Amino acid sequence: MVWLIVALALFAGAALYTRGVMRAGKARGHGSPEPGSLDLYQLAFLAGGPARTADVALLGAWARGAVTIGADGRISPAGQDPSGDGFAQAVQSALPSGTVAGARTAIAEHPAVRAVHDRLFGLGLLNPASRPARLRGARVVLALAPLVAAAGLFVKPLAGSPTHHTGLWVANLAVVLIGATGCAVLAYWLFSRFDKLREPLNDRSLFYLWNQVRDPGQLGHIAQAAPGGAQFGDTALFGTERIPDPTLRGVFQQASAVTAGRIVSDGWTEAQWIQSANSRGQLGAPSFADAQQAASQAAAQAQAVPPQAPPSAYPGGADGHGYPAQPTPGGQYYGGGAAAQPQPYRPPWEQYPDQQ
Repeated sequence: MVWLIVALALFAGAALYTRGVMRAGKARGHGSPEPGSLDLYQLAFLAGGPARTADVALLGAWARGAVTIGADGRISPAGQDPSGDGFAQAVQSALPSGTVAGARTAIAEHPAVRAVHDRLFGLGLLNPASRPARLRGARVVLALAPLVAAAGLFVKPLAGSPTHHTGLWVANLAVVLIGATGCAVLAYWLFSRFDKLREPLNDRSLFYLWNQVRDPGQLGHIAQAAPGGAQFGDTALFGTERIPDPTLRGVFQQASAVTAGRIVSDGWTEAQWIQSANSRGQLGAPSFADAQQAASQAAAQAQAVPPQAPPSAYPGGADGHGYPAQPTPGGQYYGGGAAAQPQPYRPPWEQYPDQQ
């Protein structure tokens, strides 16, 4: 009787622990925020991860005259930063590194940047970590629980004897078999849940980014609201290739190459983050939906003027009885009915961002 209670408690504990880990592997279900509701640093994090936010923070400090950045990538203080916000403090704390590459790595790990991540995750714009720390523990628990429960069947003082306490032992065996099956199912669900998390951004975040791409006026307003960020709205959304100054552009692109793979957020590297942001089409270029819509419009214009019927070779009319030939429904003269002008395809991630 003792082992029956122990086995039940063991499987119940494993199920509760796994349930908590599975909850951590699900993106929060909030509605998409209104365009323009994120500030410049949050937009940079959404489009390029913590490394992009660090770049914008450094560029903003440079624009405010708080730091100087040399053509060789050296960074040094130039005066008191009038901003005084958390990102200004992050830049000041990273100055001892001496280079843009070292500074962007240090800023990306600053609490101010981590707070941006927490804000975006709370809005449901980020996927959770694909490999959280508790995931391995849940797998170990689900593997050990059936083994421990099965081992107890061979301890007669705890589980009874199959010959002398047949009913009790069979009950223990049934609990072990049912619990082992449940652990196997939970392990499969756990694998499926985290196997789907292959990128940091979800449909809501991509929907928001594309709305910002299509509203340059709103993007400029967001950039002007950040101290020193007036000229770096495109940099936050599209990356360092949009830095206006060519010298700074080269410095930051070189720093990005030096720190490749070193700046990680929830298991996602900078390259993975940028790949996720451009997974529905290159930001700033026509998306897949735009290309499909353009193709549909071109097809509609081509069918706007119906082709003329070829002259008949028969006297007395096109059909030999004095009447013009009548095309069949769906033929080229009528254009195939409703199929003549197909509606432009808009994928679910762009048309219905809140539907999974």
